Amino acid sequence: MTRMRMAMGGLGLVVLAGVAVPLAAQTQPKPTNPTPQWPTSPAGPQSQGQELAIPAGTYNALVLVGGASGGRARLVVGGHEFGLAVPANATAVVPLGGPTGWVLNTPATLRLQASGMEAWGMNAGGPVRFEPKK
Repeated sequence: MTRMRMAMGGLGLVVLAGVAVPLAAQTQPKPTNPTPQWPTSPAGPQSQGQELAIPAGTYNALVLVGGASGGRARLVVGGHEFGLAVPANATAVVPLGGPTGWVLNTPATLRLQASGMEAWGMNAGGPVRFEPKK
């Protein structure tokens, strides 16, 4: 009898484990993707935005507004380029230079790579609109 009870007990553990594993798998939350899905601009001249001139000055932030499809921008300062992305219908504020701001001694360029985007800078005097390069 003892052997039979041990065999049945072992079978019960196997059956119980076989039921518990699928139940545990069903109750676990599904992992979410923590990486935001940024829009991509289609290639070609039709999708090109414009180049904006950033006048010399001190800036506390850059403000970018994505159009209906969002977009990307490239900040060109001297020989360096910095990429920025804005989701569709969103506003991105990029703080610059800490409490004293970012001092730009020579004009820079902001290349908007999608149409419908807007950009300007913030300084102590308020917003500074970046105008298209001529």
